[in-house]
Amino acid sequence: MTVTTATAARLAHATARTIRAWCRRGLLTAAKLHGRWVITVADLRDLLARLYPAPRPRPVGRHRKGEAVPVKTGRAARVRVGHHMSVARQDAVLDVLVARSNFGRITTAQYLAQFLGADEAFIASYASPFGRAVAKVYRATFGTEPVKSGLARRGHRLIPCFAYGASELDVLAKAARTYRRTAELMAACSAD
Repeated sequence: MTVTTATAARLAHATARTIRAWCRRGLLTAAKLHGRWVITVADLRDLLARLYPAPRPRPVGRHRKGEAVPVKTGRAARVRVGHHMSVARQDAVLDVLVARSNFGRITTAQYLAQFLGADEAFIASYASPFGRAVAKVYRATFGTEPVKSGLARRGHRLIPCFAYGASELDVLAKAARTYRRTAELMAACSAD
C-alpha cells in the first residue's frame, strides 16, 4: 500500500517535512508521482524500526549519577552525506514501487508481454490504445468504469494505469481478440 507524505507523517508521528527529507536522502523507498512523493507503508515501518529500535534495558551500575556518558565515535556517529540517488538506484526504487503496487494484478502492458509475447516496440506503440480497448470491454461487461489502481513506469516517471485481477483475465482476452493490432499479433503467432 502506498501513502502520501502527510499520511506517512501521521503514521510516523513526524512532520511531512521530515518525511520528505527522508525520501530525498534515500532513507525511504519512494518516488514522485505527479509532483508528490509516493511511499510504501512497509518501507516506512522498516525505516521506523531501524531508526527507533526497541529500547534495551540499561545495565545496572554502569553509569552513576553525575558521571559523564561516553560519546559515540566512528561509524555509528557519522551522518549520511549527500542525498542524491544514482540512476540505477532510482530505477530499482521505481521498479519496486511498480511491483508492490501491482502485486496480484496485471496491467495491459504486462498482458501483452506475458500472454501475447509482444516485443518492447509493440508494447510502447500499442499498450495505451489496447488499454482503452480493454476499458471499453470492461465497461460493456461489468457496467462500471475500471479503476486506475496500478502504476506503470515511463522512463523515470510513474503514471497511474488500469490493473486487472486474475478474475478479469477474460476481459483482457476478449479485448485482445477485438482490438485490431492484438488480433493481428495473435494471428501471426498462431500462423508460426
